[in-house]
Amino acid sequence: MVDRTLILVKCTAVRDALPILTMACDAGLRIAKLQHQFWTREKAEAFYAEHMGRPYAKGLIDSVTGGAGVVAAVLEGEHAIQAWRGLLGPTDPAKARIEAPDSVRGRFGRELPDNAAHGSDKRESYLRELAIVFPDELGRLGS
Repeated sequence: MVDRTLILVKCTAVRDALPILTMACDAGLRIAKLQHQFWTREKAEAFYAEHMGRPYAKGLIDSVTGGAGVVAAVLEGEHAIQAWRGLLGPTDPAKARIEAPDSVRGRFGRELPDNAAHGSDKRESYLRELAIVFPDELGRLGS
């Protein structure tokens, strides 16, 4: 099934965006939209709304609002959500370095919550995230 997923290359991994995106393309995913963005705290809080109030929420917000900005992209391809999540590896970079050392988080993640990249976990999340990150693309990429 061809579908789409939203990905973020977080601030500290922006310099590694090209090899991260190359990993996605090498896995058969196509880039449907790509943009370098600088996020406000408000945008980050909307994006991570389900995590607000948890002890790690501030770290998540900081991981997408700092220095170099984020690289946001929509990837499409066969089972894009599952394919990208598989490439990401475990959420915790320390665990990823052991269990999936060639994954995005195994190679480029630092420590939680600075795990290099994000990927939508299901179609509903993709649509919600797309509305926040690329609101003008809902009609074209929301199908």
